[in-house]
Amino acid sequence: MGVTHVPCIVQHVASRDELDVVASSSVRRNPDLYLKHTRPPMLKDYFNPQLRMVLPVHRRLRQVTVRIEVEEDFVPAL
Repeated sequence: MGVTHVPCIVQHVASRDELDVVASSSVRRNPDLYLKHTRPPMLKDYFNPQLRMVLPVHRRLRQVTVRIEVEEDFVPAL
C-alpha cells in the first residue's frame, strides 16, 4: 500500500458520557461498532476498494475551545 505511518490522537474516556464529548459523530451514533465489535475498522480497510467509497466533500475545520474558570468566594471564618 505504501502507507507506513498515520497521525492519530488517542483519547481515553472513563464513561459513555465522556465519549459523547470527545468522539466524532459517527462514533457517537454507533459506539458499539467501534468499541465492542469483534473486528473493529482498521486503517487498511480505508485502502480496500471493496470496503470504501470515495466521495467529494466540502473541506471543514474543527475548532475546540477549552475554558478554565476560577471562582473565588469568601466565607466567614469561625
